[in-house]
Amino acid sequence: MSELKDKRIVITGAGSGIGRATAERAAAQGAKVVAVDINDSVDETVARITSANNTAIAEQADVGDETAVQRYVNRCIEALAVSMASTRTPASAGAAPGCSS
Repeated sequence: MSELKDKRIVITGAGSGIGRATAERAAAQGAKVVAVDINDSVDETVARITSANNTAIAEQADVGDETAVQRYVNRCIEALAVSMASTRTPASAGAAPGCSS
């Protein structure tokens, strides 16, 4: 069983390159992924993930914009049914509070 099964993970830079590969790999291992990128290429990443019957949502956002970050964290909480009582503070960059359980 994968350590990522049923985890909720926010991955920034998910529109291409290492971010896309990380999002796809995490989803393939059972994580529910919030893929974030400033470019709309994040939609393609999510299409690739969901076409493999895995769970992901796309957020086009500038991670340097605090309001945008709060928006996608809130969407993660709402869309992926995260219970704030059962969340942990993430230990690595790229995971938003409330989205790693």
